Amino acid sequence: MPDNSPKPGASDNATRYWDSISNTIAQAPTNVVWRRHSDTVNERLLSRWLRSKKYPRLLKTDLFDESIGVGLYYFLSRYCDDVHGIDISEVCAREAGERYPGLRLNVADVRKLPYASGCFDCIVSNSTLDHFPAPEDIQTSLEELHRVLRPGGEFILTLDNLQNPVIWLRSILPYQWLHRIGLLPYYIGATTTKRGLRKMLTRTGFQVTASAAILHCPRVAAIPLSNWTQSHCTERGRQRWLRILMAFEWLGRTPLRYLTGHFIAVHAIKP
Repeated sequence: MPDNSPKPGASDNATRYWDSISNTIAQAPTNVVWRRHSDTVNERLLSRWLRSKKYPRLLKTDLFDESIGVGLYYFLSRYCDDVHGIDISEVCAREAGERYPGLRLNVADVRKLPYASGCFDCIVSNSTLDHFPAPEDIQTSLEELHRVLRPGGEFILTLDNLQNPVIWLRSILPYQWLHRIGLLPYYIGATTTKRGLRKMLTRTGFQVTASAAILHCPRVAAIPLSNWTQSHCTERGRQRWLRILMAFEWLGRTPLRYLTGHFIAVHAIKP
């Protein structure tokens, strides 16, 4: 059985901050309905883009979803028996390890990974790189992820979509103000557009093979309504609400998809 106890290695200040956030969210009621929707959207994307039936070694960045909900580990374990996960929060890593004993864990900053070069066959990074203060941190992270991916390996990345007007407005408003009124429960950092991300990936050495925009429902309304549905509806009612949320994903097939999608999604390979 793999040793899934969290290994140290992340920045102390960042670890303390995300530990405190993880503890706070763990004590609050988990938004099960919303996270079910988010997991399903991500699983559908991965089902389209994961090319191999079995990857020898796979890395998932960010274990927040696995620490408080289902997350993507079960889904990814169908494609790989050796799934590694990192998070900068020791609390997240520990909770994820308790939920999923087969997940190999490291407490690590994605900008400085504790792995040898070329050791992963696939990397899945969902909404990890959009929590840094500057675009330079995204670039540094991409370089590290490129380093630990083997030649021919696959990279699937999602991050906040700056072309979405809501995300753009959020990016220019003060975080402290948005946090104080409850719109942002934790720090959201710099991000980019589809074009900007493609430039970063190409500069790093990746070859982009596909891109998409996902999660098209208006989150400002969808998250509180999902909370209400979770508390007041039967499972049948929750399933109906989940179908309504999923219906918004048809916008991902329209010319306006990068205006409505909350996340940019990219599939790339390391030549």
